Formats: sequence, C-alpha cells, structure tokens
Amino acid sequence: MKFLKYLFVAAIIIILIVFSISYIVWLGYPKTHLNVYVLDKTVPDFKYEKHKGLFWVLNNARIVKSNGKSYKIGYDYYGFHPLRPLSDYQYEIKRILLEQIDSISDHYDVAYYTDTRGVYFNEWFKGFRRSGENSVIEGGLNQNDYLLLKTMKEKGKLIIGEFDILGSPTSDLISYKTEQLFKIHSTGWKGKYFKSLDSSNTEIPYYVIEQYRSEHEGQWSYSGEGIILTNNRTTIVLEANKHLNVPYPVIVNDEMFRSKFQLPMSTDFVGWFEIVAPSDSVYIAANFQLNLTSTGDSILNSYGLSSIFPAVIIDNSEKIRTCYFAGDFATNQISTIFSQMANSSVWLKNISTNKHKIFFQKYYFPLLENMLKKYAQELNRK
Repeated sequence: MKFLKYLFVAAIIIILIVFSISYIVWLGYPKTHLNVYVLDKTVPDFKYEKHKGLFWVLNNARIVKSNGKSYKIGYDYYGFHPLRPLSDYQYEIKRILLEQIDSISDHYDVAYYTDTRGVYFNEWFKGFRRSGENSVIEGGLNQNDYLLLKTMKEKGKLIIGEFDILGSPTSDLISYKTEQLFKIHSTGWKGKYFKSLDSSNTEIPYYVIEQYRSEHEGQWSYSGEGIILTNNRTTIVLEANKHLNVPYPVIVNDEMFRSKFQLPMSTDFVGWFEIVAPSDSVYIAANFQLNLTSTGDSILNSYGLSSIFPAVIIDNSEKIRTCYFAGDFATNQISTIFSQMANSSVWLKNISTNKHKIFFQKYYFPLLENMLKKYAQELNRK
C-alpha cells in the first residue's frame, strides 16, 4: 500500500516538473506584437467558448499586445461581458462609438469578429427555454461594427470574419454591406453534424425541429447520426448511410494554401457551418465537402445545393487582408491551462480523440498562428 502511495506521489511530482519546465520553455518563446480587435457578442457565461480557440492560439503562440502583455480571454474583447457572480445577472456591453472608429482602426492591426448571434433575455435571466428565442440583449452587427471593418480594410489591415456574423439578428442592410467587404453572399443555409438526430438531443436547436415538423405533418422520426441543413424556410435532414457515406463534412484544402500554412490535406469538421457564395475575384482556399450517396445528392440538387461549398475565402493567396471562415472555427471547450506550455499543441494533437479538439490542433491552430505571424512579418513587427 505504501509503495502505491509513493508511486502516486512520485507521478504527481514528475507531472509538476514536466509542466514547470514546459511553462519555462514557453516563457522563452519570442513574442510577436500584434494588436487584435476581437468582437464576440455571444458570451452568456464565463466559458468564453466562442472566442476561446482564438485566445488559446494568441497566448500559446506568444502573440501579444503592443505593450507586451498577453491577451486576457475575459477582458480583451468587445461585446457582451457577464459580471461575477453570474447569479446576479449583471453584465456590461463594450461597444465601439462612431467617434472612436478612426482612432481604434489606427491602433489595431487585426479585426476578428468571432460571433454576433448575441445573448437573449430568456437565456440570460430565466435560463434556456426550448420555446424559442426572446428579445436580444446584445447581438448582430451594427453600423459601427461594419464601419470599423470597412475602415480597417481601407487602411490595408487584416480583417477576419467567421460563421454566422451575417445572419440574424444582423439587419439585412448591414449584412449586405459586410458581404461586400468579404466578397461573399450568404445563401441563408447553415448546418451541422449531430451524433444523434433524436429530438431529445438538446444540441439540436428547438426551432429547427419545429420548422421541420410544420413541413412534415408533425413528424420527426430520426435517431441516428447525420447532418441537418436549415434556412429560414426549410429544414433538410441527411442521415448517415442513407444519404451520407461519411456522416460529417470534411474540409479539403487547396494545395498552395495547404503548403503555405502547413495544413493537412483534409480535416473532419463537426461544428456549425454555413453555405456562402463567393465572388469571382476571391481565392477559395478550402472547401467543405459532403460525401453523399446518390439519394443524398438528389436531395441537395432538388434545393439547388451542392455537396462542395467554400470553407475558407480569402482575397489574395500571397498577401491576405480579408479572410472569412464559413464555419464555427474559434468555438472550442479546450482548457486554457495548456495554452501557456511549450509544444502543448503537439501533445494535445496526439492524445485527443474529440473531433472538435482535433480540428483545433490540426487545422485552426496552425492556420491562425501562421496567418497572424506572416502578417506581423509584413508589418515588420517583432
């Protein structure tokens, strides 16, 4: 018994030593100075899931603010800020003012809009009720959010947008003008892989099931895994084996893009995605691909949809200044503890079996780290 106790203590000591050494090595990484403006209006708690992946990359890659300080996940962003304790339902909203746009666009090097769905009254004050969304407390892109993106683009700075910033509750006008900046058009279709399509799965938005039932005489008879595609009018359910040879989408990278950013040829993706139509002048760096059966292909064709659609859209393969991720890339539940450790991305890549975390380590992390550091080099930042 004593031997097991000593063995346990020794294991704890070894782990602490390894963590300490890894942290010290991480502290020795060279810093990259880059001011990143982050917008996240969907922060209903202190998990910060919608921008956690972004801040993990910033901290692990030692990308710091111009004053040399690291980014703080609960502080260094604009949008909805819950206050402690959460039970008091107190919050602050950090917004950009019209008169600040010029000075802020001068100060920041990058603008990254991670999520603008927002926080709703019934979610914040009464907990989530499956009867649907209520009035929004804060959400959607507003005119000033758009003007900051526009001004930064005009100043030749990097702007990055992500899944669903163009959707509700953003107004049609602001959405249209933002589309012009990224040279894309939102079709209104979005989708996600679900491990279970059963109506008891709370990950499936309630309104999606209700919309489907209204179209199919109240029926919802799904239980296995598959993909749900939806817009404001129609819901499509693609079942594994029946409509899908592979139950989830795969991101396939253009060869030049893959080589430049050290990415795998393809990556499984199980988060939310949207279908956008790019203009002719942009570069499609990566595509989503659905591996459909002939039956599934026929269903998509009947709605004018293709099994291949853009995942990463950029303006120029050589000198990126606009980038749009048509997927929920920055959202992750990965622990921030590992973000301040040397080679932690390599460790997690090898030990994780969670597809969200595998996508983060194999795809999002190297893509964003390389993109931001290459951009910093172009600005002659150290």
